[in-house]
Amino acid sequence: MRAVFHRDQLLHRPVHYVSHGTRVPNPAQPERTRFILDALGAAGIRVESPTADGAAALATVHDAAYLDFLASGFGRWRDETGSDGEIVPKIHAAGAGLTRCAGMEGLAGWYQLDNAVPVGEHTWTSVVACAATTAHAAALVAGGTRAAYALCRPGGHHALRGGAMGFCYLNNAAIAAERLRAAVDRVAVLDIHIHHGNGTQRIFESRADVVTLSVHADPVRFYPFYWGHADERGVGAGTGANHNLPLPHGSNEDDWLAAIDRALGVVERAAADALVVSLGVDGHRDDPMSGFALTTHAYAEAARRIAAAGLPAVIVQEGGCSHHAMAGAVTAFLCAFES
Repeated sequence: MRAVFHRDQLLHRPVHYVSHGTRVPNPAQPERTRFILDALGAAGIRVESPTADGAAALATVHDAAYLDFLASGFGRWRDETGSDGEIVPKIHAAGAGLTRCAGMEGLAGWYQLDNAVPVGEHTWTSVVACAATTAHAAALVAGGTRAAYALCRPGGHHALRGGAMGFCYLNNAAIAAERLRAAVDRVAVLDIHIHHGNGTQRIFESRADVVTLSVHADPVRFYPFYWGHADERGVGAGTGANHNLPLPHGSNEDDWLAAIDRALGVVERAAADALVVSLGVDGHRDDPMSGFALTTHAYAEAARRIAAAGLPAVIVQEGGCSHHAMAGAVTAFLCAFES
């Protein structure tokens, strides 16, 4: 397994977010990445640095105005407000027919769709490093490598074409899919994170050449709430190319693996030429945000089943909050994928 990581991802260190009305430490810290790197080293998986252009890669997915906000926002925020603190919105744009403003306080609410995506001094540098990591891994696979792992942090599957949410700023899975799509006719994106990959769905929902599938906890009372329901099948030309497989909270690994099998059946019928896997491991039973009862063994078994599909694959790291559980599950997945 070839693994890719850019060390500039470690620079992004968000401070707080609000959970159930309480201001708490933001869990998306660089330490979890160090745990994964140590586990990869112990497993004999060598990690290489990307040579791809991250800025060029992210421009294939995201709106230029949104990218400008991420790139220049912190400096403008500091100049306009006199604050060195993170950009956190005090109002969110909601509803149709609104006018995008010019000031940073208004732009924050336009582009930051919840309070879990503060923008700090180093956020842009880190997310561009994520894009470079993802693009490099996808280029390896497009060039003939069977599978490559992009160790991304922050994660990306909640990020929309023009907005950040859910600890995600840029959609790394979408960047990988676009890079693969330049080399093959049809790509499938399989998201196995416990939270629905709403950003990935929205980015590709009007297209038939990228099939999106998500196995996740039922969003009726679970983030991201407004997306991820089984009746969301795509829009226009993409109708029938989006597949959501929500599971009840508390689902065990048998339920989860059966849903992955159903998703892989869709991938086979769609005749996909390549696969992107959004590997979130916060469904692990030891993760504080988990609503599932998955073990490390379940992630290894999922990897064996996904690998058996026989498609060239880019595995993109998404979320997980327990450092030890995350490192163990990720390593088990990668080793089993190659077995």
